[in-house]
Amino acid sequence: MILPRWDSLEAVRRICSDIEVTTLTFWVLLVVFEVGARIWKKYKKLFDVLALVAFALAVSGEVMSHKYNHRRDSLYDVREKQMTEQANQEIQKTQDKAEAAKHEAASANAQLETLKQQQKWRDLSKAQRLILVSKLSQFRGTTVVMIYMLAGGEETQHYAEQLAEALRDAGWVVGTNAGNHTGAPRYDLTVAVNDQKHPHAATILVKALREARIFNVEEEGNPALSVDAIQLIVRQKPPNPVR
Repeated sequence: MILPRWDSLEAVRRICSDIEVTTLTFWVLLVVFEVGARIWKKYKKLFDVLALVAFALAVSGEVMSHKYNHRRDSLYDVREKQMTEQANQEIQKTQDKAEAAKHEAASANAQLETLKQQQKWRDLSKAQRLILVSKLSQFRGTTVVMIYMLAGGEETQHYAEQLAEALRDAGWVVGTNAGNHTGAPRYDLTVAVNDQKHPHAATILVKALREARIFNVEEEGNPALSVDAIQLIVRQKPPNPVR
């Protein structure tokens, strides 16, 4: 049986309070009527009837109070569960936002690191320089023309000069020139020789550059070169850092 205002916690609390006061009133009236029946013998029957009515109403009040009290406890449990669920949802939302912010920060840091790598100039490390000198010293006196592409700006020229210094430390004769590239962009480090003859020193140069982990070393034939010529073409830095 659904009683009035059964689904409202506030209404049930108010009804519980009203029923308790009313029930207490009927218990008091019961006592009053019982006393009246003994004092006024003339109205004993009337007081007995009123006492019975007060007793019945008081008992009914107790029954109703029990039902509403039980309902109040149930509604309290429901509200507490809802509040707990809402609190958990808010906590989850906060955690999700924090996680999203963490990912955004990580993404921003990654983008910043990428930007730093893009802006950072290429440099030969000490280890790379030692490998080149060690591998190329056996061909002291070899002449190579270092060509750096103007499209790469000062960064490419700087890198070409470092490579040239390493080759000079190995005893090679290095000349440097600026050059231009037409066609699709290229980002490799190219060792160019004549198509018909590939000087052994050029082969060792390619192997040394690759062993030193120089990025994207390529070999290329150019029939316009003399049979003993070696060119080392330093192209612009790739737009994305190579790891």
